[in-house]
Amino acid sequence: MKDIAKLSDNQLYGLIKNESGKLKEEAFAEIYSRYSRGIYAYCRRILGHETLAEDLFQETFLGFLKSTEKEREMTNVQAFLLRIARNLCLNANRERRTQMVSLEDLDLGFEDNRLEDSEVTDMIVSSLELLSEEQREAVVLQLYQDMSYQDMSDFLGLPISTIRNRVTRGKQIIRQVLAPYFEKTKVK
Repeated sequence: MKDIAKLSDNQLYGLIKNESGKLKEEAFAEIYSRYSRGIYAYCRRILGHETLAEDLFQETFLGFLKSTEKEREMTNVQAFLLRIARNLCLNANRERRTQMVSLEDLDLGFEDNRLEDSEVTDMIVSSLELLSEEQREAVVLQLYQDMSYQDMSDFLGLPISTIRNRVTRGKQIIRQVLAPYFEKTKVK
């Protein structure tokens, strides 16, 4: 029996595609363990909605499994999973067209002047919802998927200058939204 954890992504994809039973399940479980956390984080940050993110996260891996039924040569499993997740998230955002969160909806008032990590994280996530879909996706890919501008350009099929503009403008908006809170919480 092979040591599944030592196999490359492409070898695991081949096992999922060509094997059955326990070996196929183990190969899928290994792919899942390698990429589930990043794919879920991507869905959660892009959608800003936990339940929908969980649903689309699961659909991503189901779509991945279905892909093994087709004639396809796999060159990059991680990018393929991210592409599936991206398409599902974009479709979901298109369908729901939710209202943007207003600044008044952000809970920025705390009794304590100290910032807790979880509070800052919650505020950043809330501020992501204020960005356009394009800006949010670029910021999420950079911050949570650790992609370079070149990687994002390749993944999205856009010029690096467009990607850089989206990230820069998105981060400016986040800084503007969070600036008043940080001003209020400075110790005098």
